[in-house]
Amino acid sequence: AENFEKAPLLLVPAIEGRLDNLPSFATASQWGSLLPAVWSFMLALRERGMGSAWTTIHLMNGGEEEAAKLLGIPYEKISQAGLFPIAYTKGTDFKPAIREPLSKVLHWDKW
Repeated sequence: AENFEKAPLLLVPAIEGRLDNLPSFATASQWGSLLPAVWSFMLALRERGMGSAWTTIHLMNGGEEEAAKLLGIPYEKISQAGLFPIAYTKGTDFKPAIREPLSKVLHWDKW
């Protein structure tokens, strides 16, 4: 967060249509079409020595509509999915993230 304003490029992925009042299945289906595209985009950035982070804070408390006005996005027709700062990374010595053991986060056939 301390370097957000330094990013030379910001990406706002979006979905056509408003998702606000859709049933859960429809909403999940819409996000399911966008998430792989954004993930692939982020992997392509890494291949080119750049990086990004998925942020959504601007979507809270009316921020999505305010951002839509600022950027000329037709709020009534388009749902924003996030705000991605994009920049060259400071280094290339990335390592696997420290993760919880799979047994703590994976459930098989029951919770």
